[in-house]
Amino acid sequence: MKWNMLLLLMTFSVGVFADSDDLTTISCEPNDITLNNTSYVELQKDALELATELCLHSLHITDEDIGSVKNELKVFTDKARIAYIEAFPEASFPGVKKIVGQWHDQTNRFDENTDFTSLINIIDSYEPANNRLKFQLPPFHEHDLDFPLDDKLDRECAKIEGASNCRTAGEQFRYALSPAFSSYRNAVLENNQGKHNDLVKSWNSFMDDSRYQWPWEVWATTQYYSNEFNGPSLVAPPKVQIIFLHPTLAVERIDNLERGSRDSVAIALEWAGLNWWEKGFGFSLTSLYWDREEADSIGHGFTLHIKSKYSIGFVHRGNGNNGVFFNVDLTEWFTDKKEKYKKYQKYF
Repeated sequence: MKWNMLLLLMTFSVGVFADSDDLTTISCEPNDITLNNTSYVELQKDALELATELCLHSLHITDEDIGSVKNELKVFTDKARIAYIEAFPEASFPGVKKIVGQWHDQTNRFDENTDFTSLINIIDSYEPANNRLKFQLPPFHEHDLDFPLDDKLDRECAKIEGASNCRTAGEQFRYALSPAFSSYRNAVLENNQGKHNDLVKSWNSFMDDSRYQWPWEVWATTQYYSNEFNGPSLVAPPKVQIIFLHPTLAVERIDNLERGSRDSVAIALEWAGLNWWEKGFGFSLTSLYWDREEADSIGHGFTLHIKSKYSIGFVHRGNGNNGVFFNVDLTEWFTDKKEKYKKYQKYF
């Protein structure tokens, strides 16, 4: 009967305390662009994979976020640099190595500025007796190129598969490379900049103010929020944490026992519960184990969590030997708080 009442209380609490609003999300799926045909099919495929990775690691909360982006960008830009130089040889396009090198370096300095999403613009302009071919790299334009455009140069550009002249050669590269930064621009630089900043703040608050969760509790929480954690997306931290089979230690006191036997350290297992970390309140159904002759070894009851830092509870052990306890969760002392974010990031 007591367990039924506690389960009923838990079910009722979900409706009372849970927020009706869904979690904030930003899609990292590069589906806002129309892919154009390009002869650089593998480069375009790499660009699409990079687009998702850049977005998913764009909160830059952990060192691993930055390290992952650096590795992915380097591999991609190394491949693109080789393709550029092979397509536009220095003998016919003097200075291409410099501007491509600048693009490579600029892109890999992503953690210093947001200009790393810029691409080399290859532009042909036709004016009476003054046709030009231009290579431009914003925003600094340090090594921009400007060539007289004639039939010989167009024939050189036409050697690129899928190109008939220098204009279409430039399109082959733009179609291949531009998808790489589409999701990042959408998540960080354009429509969602405010939401993106809010996600960073909310995850920092979650790391400071939430309870430690074991991996299976994180999984259970993401299942509760399965509409949001269905990736690839940036997702706000959960508003309620699921407590499930959470082991910890507790210091228990049973007043009915003789003096000297009243206090002891017990093993606690929180079977199931909920924690509204932003509201500073949570509870769980809990059992305590303490091997003793004076009272039943196992007691059942509940735990109340206050501000995710303080936990007190009550258990019944039979024969009127009821105990009051407080939890000692050592995981909060010996784990890096950023681990809380990393566990959820796996489900983005």
